[in-house]
Amino acid sequence: MNVSRFFEHWGLSENPFAAEEARHDAVFARLDAGAATHPDFEKVLGDLERPASSIVFGEKGSGKTALRLQIEQRVGAWNAAHPDRRALLIAYDDLNPWLDRFVARMRAEGAKNTDEALGRLRLSDHMDAILALATPGLVDRALAPGSEGRQRARALRAGPPETRAGFALLQACYDDPDRAPARTARLVRRIKAPGDR
Repeated sequence: MNVSRFFEHWGLSENPFAAEEARHDAVFARLDAGAATHPDFEKVLGDLERPASSIVFGEKGSGKTALRLQIEQRVGAWNAAHPDRRALLIAYDDLNPWLDRFVARMRAEGAKNTDEALGRLRLSDHMDAILALATPGLVDRALAPGSEGRQRARALRAGPPETRAGFALLQACYDDPDRAPARTARLVRRIKAPGDR
C-alpha cells in the first residue's frame, strides 16, 4: 500500500506527518491545546494562578516547539479570562542567533575558538538574554498609545517607587538598542519613575 492509498483508506485529506516543525504544521495548528497534549504538559505549564519558570530540553523532533505552542495557547486563554492576573510568557527557544552573538563577543574578547567562547557562558548570560527578549515588549505595552498604554502606565504608577525605578532601569539596560535612548525619557515621564522632573 502506498502513502496516498493509506491516506485514502483512512479518510485523510492531507498528510498529518508532512511538517517537520510544529510551527509550520497545519494539522497541529488546528488542534485545540486541550485536545491532545504531551503527558507532562500540565506539569510544565504549572499553575497559572502562581506562574513559575519551566525549562524543557529534548532532542530534535521530540515535541519542544509543539509544547511551547500549546503553552502559548493556554496562557493566551488564561490572560483573556483573567485580565487582572495575566501571566507573562517568555519563549526563550531560538538560541542559535543569541549564541552566535555571544561567541562573537567572546572571540572579540580573546576566546581562541567556539568551544572556549562557549566555556565562558554563565547563567547570568542566559538571564541577560531573557531580559533582552522580554523588555522591549513590556516597554512597548507601557508606551502604547491609547487607553491600553495609559492603563498599564497607571498600574505601574500605582506601584511602589522601587518597581518603577526597576522598570526604568530594565528599559535602559535591555530595551532594543536602536530605540532605547529615545524611549527612556518617555517611559520615565509616563510611569513617573523616581528622578522624573
